Amino acid sequence: MNRIPDEIFLEPPAGSETKHAILFISGNPGLIAYYKTFLNRIHEQVNAQNPAVGVAVYGKSLGGFEVNKQSKDIRLHSLADQVKHIHNVVNDLGRILAQNASSPVPLTLVGHSAGTYILLRCLQEYDQSMTNTSATMKVVAGILLFPTVVDVAKSPAGIKSKWPLSLPLAAPVGGNVAWAAAQVVPRSVLRSVMAQTPPFRDAQAGPEKEDALETNVAFFKSPLGVEELIHLAADEMKTITEDRFGEEIWGFDGSNSSENTNQKERPKMFFYFGSEDHWVSNTTREALIASRAYQSKVSEEPVAARKDWHHDSRPWMEIDQHGTNHAFGIYDSGVVVDKVCEYMGVVLSSGGGSMLL
Repeated sequence: MNRIPDEIFLEPPAGSETKHAILFISGNPGLIAYYKTFLNRIHEQVNAQNPAVGVAVYGKSLGGFEVNKQSKDIRLHSLADQVKHIHNVVNDLGRILAQNASSPVPLTLVGHSAGTYILLRCLQEYDQSMTNTSATMKVVAGILLFPTVVDVAKSPAGIKSKWPLSLPLAAPVGGNVAWAAAQVVPRSVLRSVMAQTPPFRDAQAGPEKEDALETNVAFFKSPLGVEELIHLAADEMKTITEDRFGEEIWGFDGSNSSENTNQKERPKMFFYFGSEDHWVSNTTREALIASRAYQSKVSEEPVAARKDWHHDSRPWMEIDQHGTNHAFGIYDSGVVVDKVCEYMGVVLSSGGGSMLL
């Protein structure tokens, strides 16, 4: 059995009851192990900062990226399939937590890159489940890290990738060639070669880089990993285009009394963009902030200081000021950990909105 996990479950500190849960949705490639150190740091910090609230952290690899299953038990997943996969993961987590909870556990969804689009589609597609009285999870917030939710093909990386990803046999040919090569190359040699290539070559030595290297080796040796990466990326190019989300995601400004009633049931949304993200064009980012954010320009105030935002259901959006890389899970993710915990402080203190899943 591979020692790289397909799921990560971090329970609250010993003696604490689970009063809140975080579900992390990874980007592409969707191995949860890339985020092992990142999730452990969030778990430790958010519980230390909010000792009265026991917070559990859970994440599971996206479908098709499993490294501990036989090939016969794995299939390729489209973006739509990944949305269904994550909804099943929410249900699985709900069943786990329901063993020790008498009511739905508040849940914050955290997504990275393509995982942010999956997050929004999951909320959009299951919007009607707000009326599901048998629900076990109550989504109160969404945190979107380096979000790729519109026009991914217009990004610098998207422009370079769109044509090769459009080739009919790109996924099966690329996946099988990579898998075959990985089978004949010893794991230690493969790891050494990867360590000398971007982005690993540019990352400082540390637990995150080591975790990512080990995970990357397992990824290349997995039954469908590389093929799923190409298959899913091609679907991203075709699917993540113009803004197709409505008020069920973007919310209202809070000026209308009837809208104020509805907004109380909406999860609070936080978007954290990269300053120079190769998967998000600056034009796309600025247009989204101007048209959809609570604030039309990036505020210098922390979100906790904007008390008026708590009466507004539109998303909070801001841009990273530290030069953080899109693939922060390979580098030192401290800045992103701090930002997630800052947002979680707001969620835990306010209670957020709610959507039953």
